[in-house]
Amino acid sequence: MGRREEAKIIKNRMNELFKLAIMDDKNGLTEYSHIKYDLIFKYSTKYRVRRPEEFKVWVCRKCRYSIIPNGGSIRLKRSTLIVRCGRCGYIRRYKINHSSIVSALNSTL
Repeated sequence: MGRREEAKIIKNRMNELFKLAIMDDKNGLTEYSHIKYDLIFKYSTKYRVRRPEEFKVWVCRKCRYSIIPNGGSIRLKRSTLIVRCGRCGYIRRYKINHSSIVSALNSTL
């Protein structure tokens, strides 16, 4: 198995885990979703594969919990999207002109 086939399999696995984690968050099972988010992070670092864009927006980089169910906030200030984690207080800023970030927000809402 080559590097590309391996990366493709890992990306598919990460996307499936992300979908399952979102379902867990909607059902109120944040501990289970945290385990899945942690696995996605480990896969991406071990196999050097990029995480999905939705993952970057909706999951805190510091504590690896989802931002919305844990009391986080999303603010829009001028041309910047400010995402704050409710669990650890980590703040992440995105420029709005990135169409991938906006599409990630629209797809998960």
